[in-house]
Amino acid sequence: MEFQELRDKLTAPWFKRIPWRLIGEIALVVILLLAASSAWYNWRKPAQTITRTEYQTLRVEEPVEKIKLVKVPGPTQIVTIEKKAVADKLDMPWLLDAGQPAPVQGKPEELQAVANVDIPKTNSGVSAVAVTNTTTGKTDIVVKEKPLSLFGFPNDIRLMVRYGLSSKCGQKGNLSGQWDFFRIGKLNIGAYADVSTEPEATATVAISYDF
Repeated sequence: MEFQELRDKLTAPWFKRIPWRLIGEIALVVILLLAASSAWYNWRKPAQTITRTEYQTLRVEEPVEKIKLVKVPGPTQIVTIEKKAVADKLDMPWLLDAGQPAPVQGKPEELQAVANVDIPKTNSGVSAVAVTNTTTGKTDIVVKEKPLSLFGFPNDIRLMVRYGLSSKCGQKGNLSGQWDFFRIGKLNIGAYADVSTEPEATATVAISYDF
């Protein structure tokens, strides 16, 4: 489509009659409602946060919560990872020292490390299940990425500081922040704001796609 043809369509009477201001106001209200819903959802059901400072147990997935636990005959011995080595290399002193706060119940002499995995980061999370061979006594952890739901409230917040050279004003600094609060498939919707040293400030709706 040539530029002249595009300009003619944008300046056509029917195009001017479209209530763009009303459409924009409705879209803004919808976005504000989505932002409020995301804040309420994440406040009512905060995501589990894994820290670098301590080990912790994680909640069971919802489909498994209602499944009852059963006892089955097991091996006379189980295969474990050498406890002292894993306690030293993975910073788990509570496996050896009863005076250290532990994320699981039991005395150090009652606890054993039976399996370990390195789970990569995914957009939709991972299902992990420990499976024990009752003949050999060996335990493996099997994982699978969860399917990505159609809708979601990610609550991802990013702050950025930029500084460099500009063709207009020489040196230029910029402080910005973005909050992704709603997701449709791999499409993220959020709010973006920045302030620069020009001085200039902007606040916009941000839409991004995860490839």
